[in-house]
Amino acid sequence: MHGTRESAQLPIYGNKGIFVRYGTIDMHGVVRDYTWTELATTVLPNKNQITLNVKTDWQVGEEIVIAPTDFHVDHAEAFKITGVDNSGTKTVLTLNTTTVYKHYSGSKTYTGSNGVNPDMTKTLEMRAEVGLLTRNVVFKGADDDSVANRYGAHIMLHSPGDESVIGRFSYIELKQVG
Repeated sequence: MHGTRESAQLPIYGNKGIFVRYGTIDMHGVVRDYTWTELATTVLPNKNQITLNVKTDWQVGEEIVIAPTDFHVDHAEAFKITGVDNSGTKTVLTLNTTTVYKHYSGSKTYTGSNGVNPDMTKTLEMRAEVGLLTRNVVFKGADDDSVANRYGAHIMLHSPGDESVIGRFSYIELKQVG
C-alpha cells in the first residue's frame, strides 16, 4: 500500500488501505500447525541452532522470533531459518545468525506443604517462546515510506451501526501498518 498523509484520500477513510463498508472481507493464509511454541533447551549466546518443544511444519526461509527471558524486552531476537531437522520428536532449527543473548528453557520441581496437602509437588516451567513471523498472505505498507514517515497501511471496516460489515482474518502477516 502506497501513499502519504498528503495523498488523495477517500472521505471518512483516508488512503493507503483497504476500506470496507456494507460488506465482507476475508483474508486467510495457510493454516499452520504451530504459530508459536517454546524452546526445549536453553540457548546460550553465539549459538545458531535451537530445539523446539514440539515438531513443527516450519520451513527454510521463514522468519522467527525468540522472546527474551531476562528483564530486557529488547533482548528478543529475530532470525531466518536456514535448516530444519524433523528426524526426532522435536524440531531443530538452524538460524542465519548466532544468538546474542541467552534464552532460558527449564523447569524446577518443588515439594512441600501448602498447609492443606503435606506432600504437595509442583513443577514450574520457564521457557522462552518462539514465534513464527512468516505467513503466505501479507498485507504491507510501502517499503520506501511507511516506516520513515510513520504512516503505515491500514484496514478499516466501517458500519453505520447496523452490523452490516464482517471481517474475518486468519494466518495473515501485517507489515508496516498502523
